[in-house]
Amino acid sequence: MRNLLILLPFVAVSACASPREACIRDAIHTVNWKKALINDAELTIERGHDLRTATRIVKSDSRCSISQEINGDESCIRWVEEDYDVPVPINLAAEREKLAKLRRELRELQPIADQRVAQCQALHPE
Repeated sequence: MRNLLILLPFVAVSACASPREACIRDAIHTVNWKKALINDAELTIERGHDLRTATRIVKSDSRCSISQEINGDESCIRWVEEDYDVPVPINLAAEREKLAKLRRELRELQPIADQRVAQCQALHPE
């Protein structure tokens, strides 16, 4: 059910897109995904480590009411979950190899995507 709720905004946006826009978006989806993976790999290599999200429990910054503070009431303290990044060691050689592979794949996919975009433009003129 949660996955359906996550997809709902995309369905709403795609319903508003013209046939030409939808066709082009579909044509370049894989290329955009590869570019995002390349960007992530480049950032990982630049940092020298990967990042993983972890969660911790912390006191909320919300303030107690004045009457609660005066009475020393600690029941207004709230604990909340907070996400933070944890550095994870990487194998730089493997990460560079992965980046090279992704770049090769992008070079192969780009002409195909360009051809599909041209087809979209021919099928759906403005």
